[in-house]
Amino acid sequence: MARTQIWIALVCGCVAAMPAMADRKGAWDGSAFLDPRIEPDTERSYIALQNGRMYDHELSSMLFTSADTKIESWFNMQFVFEACRSGGFIGDLATTTGKESDLGDAGKLRRDIGVMTATSWDRDSYFDPNYSYFPHGFTESVKAPHPGGDTMLDAFKAGSLEAKDNVGFTGADSQVPQYWSYDSRQDEDTLQVAATPRDIAFLVVNPANKNTEKEFWNDLVALHDVMINDYGWSDAKDSDDELIVLFADGTKPNFVVGDIPWIDGAASEARIATELARVRGRMTSQSLGFFYFGGHGNTCAIPAPGVTALLALGGVIGVGRRRRAASPR
Repeated sequence: MARTQIWIALVCGCVAAMPAMADRKGAWDGSAFLDPRIEPDTERSYIALQNGRMYDHELSSMLFTSADTKIESWFNMQFVFEACRSGGFIGDLATTTGKESDLGDAGKLRRDIGVMTATSWDRDSYFDPNYSYFPHGFTESVKAPHPGGDTMLDAFKAGSLEAKDNVGFTGADSQVPQYWSYDSRQDEDTLQVAATPRDIAFLVVNPANKNTEKEFWNDLVALHDVMINDYGWSDAKDSDDELIVLFADGTKPNFVVGDIPWIDGAASEARIATELARVRGRMTSQSLGFFYFGGHGNTCAIPAPGVTALLALGGVIGVGRRRRAASPR
């Protein structure tokens, strides 16, 4: 299926001086979008991976500027974050400056990027014993029958509504999904692989404890199976539309019976870089790149010059805990 480029101007009143090509949305309440919760330029978000954290600016650098790993060309790049406080990744992926305050400057936007997060930069992401709310709503939306809620924007709305139904959007313990699209192509894109270009996808999931936090595994399995069975992705290494799965330490949880051959390695920053270096050259101006990140996350203040070393001190900044809505922990 060849990709067709569609240009539709969108106007969003949520951010001052927003260019017509771009759109920044907060959570969907069933009839309208809430105002987005914009990360201040003084804050930084991160997700917890094996052997350390990956900050928003580090992921952006890996994908767009680092010589060994950067992706030179794409049609659409889509990002989905499940982690707490992950709304802060929007500015770093969508702008060349890493500042969400620059989303209103067309000259500072990174083209053809879509980002959705389970919650805002200052709120947690929630779950029940079986799955996490936002990714469950997302996956239920994009699975068969097709066509249905297959588009990225439809799937975001479904994830938002699941968060609303289980947690709500108001108060300190609310969950407030966030959304960015460069233009309508990201809204209308689906996970369907194309017939001609080579696409790549990463599912990166890192529980704090893979053997007790079953919801992370269930989220991963559900999305993996839909991508393989419904949309034509492949687990085979070096395939045209390769799905790369990085989970925990690279091995299955102890409650899973049988072999799981589709885990490709550990959910570490080093392994992400290794896999990107291997596959990035396949991307063309007609390719889809899809990146899903699940796990724990948090935000911290950007340190003043001279005190960056504080970030390395254990316990100074804790990793955000994901809490069950009915029974916080």
